[in-house]
Amino acid sequence: MKNALQSLGFKGFIRNVGATFVRQVGSGLIQLATVALIAKAFGAQGNGIYSVALLLPLTLASLLNLGLSPANVYYLGAGKVSALTAWRKTMSAYMVIVTIGLLFGSSLILIFRDTLFPGVQPFILWIALTIFPFLLLLNFVSSFFQGMQQFKSFNIILLLQPLITLSGVCTVLLLDVKSVGALLISYLIGVASTLLVSLVLVRKLLTGGQDELESYLKSSMLYGLKAHLSNVITFINYKSDVFLVNFIVGPVGAGVYVVAVQFAERLWILSTAVSTVLLPRLSELSREEDKMHYVTPLVCRWVIMLTLFGSILLLAIVTPIIDIVFTDEFDNVVNILIFLLPGIVLWSGGRVLSNDIAARGKPELNLYVSIIVLVTNILLNILLIPQFGLIGAATATSIAYVLDFLIKLKIYSVLVRCGMLEPVVVKFEDIRNIAKIVNLK
Repeated sequence: MKNALQSLGFKGFIRNVGATFVRQVGSGLIQLATVALIAKAFGAQGNGIYSVALLLPLTLASLLNLGLSPANVYYLGAGKVSALTAWRKTMSAYMVIVTIGLLFGSSLILIFRDTLFPGVQPFILWIALTIFPFLLLLNFVSSFFQGMQQFKSFNIILLLQPLITLSGVCTVLLLDVKSVGALLISYLIGVASTLLVSLVLVRKLLTGGQDELESYLKSSMLYGLKAHLSNVITFINYKSDVFLVNFIVGPVGAGVYVVAVQFAERLWILSTAVSTVLLPRLSELSREEDKMHYVTPLVCRWVIMLTLFGSILLLAIVTPIIDIVFTDEFDNVVNILIFLLPGIVLWSGGRVLSNDIAARGKPELNLYVSIIVLVTNILLNILLIPQFGLIGAATATSIAYVLDFLIKLKIYSVLVRCGMLEPVVVKFEDIRNIAKIVNLK
């Protein structure tokens, strides 16, 4: 077994997951500190306006990357393209995409501001839009570190951005500047500074020739667009409840709901770390079915179990945190969190299964699931928010996340011809194997 585990590269996998997990924890704590400071200083309404305004650049960056980031991760991880080829193709596409994005974002502000962003001032949205070009390029650059499994650089740049943003927010508060625009400028500085560092680091990786350029253009777009549509729909799924809460309840309700979501999504730290490392690793193993079949269920089982443990711990400590850090406006956060957690736990396992499906070159299956789950999430939010308010939004989202996991579990069991419980139920032998992995030299 020890030699088998060594052949799977589990020691390096665990090391990279550990480093990425530590970065995720650090980043999560920094983001929570940022949210807490903003919520305490600006109240629920100010926090809601800030969060909703940030949806503009975040949504544009997700909608318009055309799948280049996941395509880079897949093809670089599988060794099917040189870094230099992927870089030149990505940069040529970036110039076109960023122009389209700025024009589209400007149109949204000028024409649909009152519909999409009720209660948010125009100048706030214009500041938010300036974040988009920097954020999109940072996403593209990050995909090179992930695809080439350069996780030290990858983790440095993704920790740097929230750290600089927090420093900017602290400066704004120390100067007693009561402006949401100043908070967004702090976010902009964080992204732009991190981008500069990442561009310096990525230059060392840009090796290889250009002979495969044309074939890469075609194959990456075919793969990337499938993955892109799935990622876009998944992103909208993440944010649709916030949009609908803001639309139906208003900025104050959105401000409270966002805090609950921030707490809940901290539980995704482990699954995010695992998924970040898992996709390029599984892409590398894509021609070795027996190894993939061993890795994915093992990882999925442990991610679900550890996330469940984390959710129980979070419920135990969240009430005193809310009482100490936040104002009375946020007392409902704990109740919202209780209804979110079942979906949050199972969604973590769904992420692992999504990476396996994508690494098999079938990202369109993730796309089909995402469409079903998005429609379910939106319909349930529309039905439940008017009746049950923020609790209704949390319930709707949690049900949609559970549905996502169940469908992906069925797809995975069909693809690999295994029982549906294999990626779910922790086995005693898992504990022995994890101990052997830790002891590998």
